[in-house]
Parts: sequence; structure tokens; C-alpha cells
Amino acid sequence: MASSGAETLTFSDPREYSRFYDGYDDEDPYVNGAAAAHDPLLGGMNRRGGGGGSGGESGSGGGGGGGGIDDEPGTANSWRRAWRALFKKGNDVESARVNHNFTPEERAKLANVESIDYLAPNSATYRKWLARQPYRRSWDRWVMMGAIGVATGLVAHLLDTMIGLLAGFKYGITRWLLQYTNVAVAWLFNVTVSVLLVVASSMAVIGWAPEAQGSGVPEVMAYLNGCMLPKLFNVATLVVKFLSCGLVVASGLPVGPEGPLLHIGAAIGAALSQGHSTTLG
Repeated sequence: MASSGAETLTFSDPREYSRFYDGYDDEDPYVNGAAAAHDPLLGGMNRRGGGGGSGGESGSGGGGGGGGIDDEPGTANSWRRAWRALFKKGNDVESARVNHNFTPEERAKLANVESIDYLAPNSATYRKWLARQPYRRSWDRWVMMGAIGVATGLVAHLLDTMIGLLAGFKYGITRWLLQYTNVAVAWLFNVTVSVLLVVASSMAVIGWAPEAQGSGVPEVMAYLNGCMLPKLFNVATLVVKFLSCGLVVASGLPVGPEGPLLHIGAAIGAALSQGHSTTLG
């Protein structure tokens, strides 16, 4: 660092500038005292006072120069910094000067994801061919969309029935235990059944179809944006998604079937529109 003034800093080497501003906080320019006091990108803003006049260093001089953060009581200021530092997270974005080396686990995960190997047909020849097609093809499309909707609705009804039966069994016995035993026994039964349902759901996903984890909404969106995710819409994923969703919702966790139903509907649409399953043939 070559020199320092009251309002700005100058650097003899650009690397010194980058090192000096590595800790700068974009959300609150006053957190880093040195950067906030001398940042030339902010027009020479002075941490101790506003930007008007030569008395900005003291926070009270200069025409129109307002008070800075140092006008606050020293104890409150230090507590504020300590509190913000306690919950401050590191930068999630790696610096451009750092080369990221992929681990073997990351490379194995990246190797399973590819882009879809087709482009949307939009040539003049295709448009002429499409204009000559009879309306029957359009009706076929509407029939297919209706069939997908009906099938998804039936699966949603079965899922709701499954959740109702499991939850009714759990809460029915819990009420009976509350009536004829005591609160401790009822509480222990309720917690035990809930934990068993969650464990069964987790074991089905981990052991049979890991692609069924989560809501499935991000995966479907990724597929629609051109990412080919293996085993995302096969029958095993569909069955595990159905069972795991019913078990975990009936357990009482703060989750719902809305996201999984979107994934289930996408899997049903993929199977019906293609007329076959890659899993069952």
C-alpha cells in the first residue's frame, strides 16, 4: 500500500487493492471500517462522517457532512459488530483467482448428468410439414393430456387415502391410550409410530430409489431445461415416491404431498406418452 489519505487510498500494486477489499461487506459498507472509510468506489465516503466538506474526518465539520457510525456509543457499536460477526457466513462463491479441483465424489456425480441430445425442431421444412398434418394429431394430444391428468388424479386420491389410513390409525390409538392409560404412554406410542414411519420412508428411498428423494420439483425443472437425469421417471422411482411420500406425511412432519405429486405426474406423463417403460419394457 503506497499512501493513505483522509478520504481515499492509493495502491502501488493492484494485488494490494484486491487483498485490502477481500473482506468488504456489500450489504453493510460500515462493517469493515477501513474499507468503508476509504473506498474510492463509493466516492471517498468517510466512515466517520458524511461526504460534505473538509471536516468529514471528525464527523462534525464540512457543509452538509452528516454523522457516521462512530457517533454511536462505543459499547453499542462494539456489540453490534460482535453480533454481526457471530452470524456472518463465509463467501459461498469461490474467487475467480482460485481453481476449483473436483473431488472423486463430485466427478462421479457429474458423470451421471448429461444434456438432452436433441434440439427443438423449428426449421422451415418442419413448419411446412406440421401445417399439412390433419387435426387428428391435435386431438390425440388433448386425449393424451386428459389421460395423464386422470391418471395423476387417481394416484393423488390413492395417496390421500393412504395418508388418511395411516394417520387415522396412529391418532386413533393415541386417543384411546389418552382415555384409558396416561399421557406418557400415549406420547411414547405417538412418537414411536412417527419415527418408524420416517425410518421406513428413508430406507425405501436410500435402498431402492435414491432418485425419489426430496420433492422432485427441482429435478423436473432441470429436465425441462435440458438436463438428462438418469432414472428420474422410471417405475421404481414412481413407486418409491408414492410410498415414501405417504409414510412421511402420515408421520406428522411438516411436509406435504404437493411437490411429490408433481414428480409423480411427470413420471406418469413420461410413461403414457411413450407407451412403454424403460424399467418394465
